[in-house]
Amino acid sequence: MTHLVLLGAGHAHLFVLQQLLSTLQKTPDICKVTLISPQRWQFYSGMIPGWIEGIYSIDQCRINIKNLLLGSDIRFVELDAVGIDPDAKTIQLSDASSVHYDLLSIDIGSGVRSIPASDGAQSAYQFMNIKPLARFCDQWHTFIETTAQTKDSAVTLAVIGGGAAGVELAFAANARLKQLGPNNKVTLVTGQLGVLPNFSRMTRWLTHRQLREQSITVLKGHAKSSDKGLMVNDKIQRGVDCVLTATGACALPWLTQTKLQLAEDGYIAVDEYHRSLSHPTVFAAGDTCSRRNSPLKRSGVHAVRAGPILAHNLLSCIKANAASLEGSAGKALPLPLKAFKPRRHSLFLLASGRRHAIGSWGPFTVAGRWVWRWKDSIDQRFIHSFSYDDE
Repeated sequence: MTHLVLLGAGHAHLFVLQQLLSTLQKTPDICKVTLISPQRWQFYSGMIPGWIEGIYSIDQCRINIKNLLLGSDIRFVELDAVGIDPDAKTIQLSDASSVHYDLLSIDIGSGVRSIPASDGAQSAYQFMNIKPLARFCDQWHTFIETTAQTKDSAVTLAVIGGGAAGVELAFAANARLKQLGPNNKVTLVTGQLGVLPNFSRMTRWLTHRQLREQSITVLKGHAKSSDKGLMVNDKIQRGVDCVLTATGACALPWLTQTKLQLAEDGYIAVDEYHRSLSHPTVFAAGDTCSRRNSPLKRSGVHAVRAGPILAHNLLSCIKANAASLEGSAGKALPLPLKAFKPRRHSLFLLASGRRHAIGSWGPFTVAGRWVWRWKDSIDQRFIHSFSYDDE
């Protein structure tokens, strides 16, 4: 029996789990499945800005993986992975144990690039990194509680990152801080390329208009952390109490210690089927991989769309393995692997604070409260499709 290990509970693996639960109900002996994830909660990044602003509760923004697996034979290992040996087909875990697999799928996300810093730099202000999301949520909750208790003094928060994540965080943080005090301020530091460099001109224009209307200061340039405080273009930004970084994704460093072929950017190199270029029994999806000859933006949009394709391909491999073990000639061949074909344009709905959103699809852009309601409907439908009541 094939032992399939799912490493990580990212967006793509949620669809794989859904398909596996359905398949195992009908044919329980088709495979053995183990899910490895450091915690039972899968946070949905699309709703985190709404939680920051105070629109959602934290439970509305996360999926209880353990509940999703209730009543199934899928084993859940609640530990961090610290290494992979694809030749020996083993995964090393943080408690020094290991798990053997026949087929492996990896969906562990990515890290965030750090800003340059000198010794003692972070002592000048509180520092929060958007990833991992679980830790950030704890830090943000504490920060807001502390800010709420100090109403007499204004707070200044700097968000580092001009991409979609940084822009959404700046809007959400500004809306929440303004609820606690009118003199609280947010500054968005974008990098040299400015706000949303990979989006259309109209999307950038509408975003800048919202930033101005909401009195969010925008600084274009490089950020650096020093023992005197945050520096932008080598100038100290005085009075910054907290820095929140969303400076773009980076591959998790420990992947370099595996024997998996990596792309130039450090992510796992995969083909159009999301299969490793070096080890055919390994698949990868979401932010943890780079596709050969088909670069994609690191976005949950692509991970969600790749999920059903990944599920199909994993089950095809399992069926092929089962057929070969049975040695039964004449049986129907398993379905071939499917290639994931990303659309030329993807829909991005950016939360711009105060229940307002900006929608972008290639060259087309829309904005307004109705766009936020559209986004809210999509996000909540996604969460509810994987949620079960706690027992």
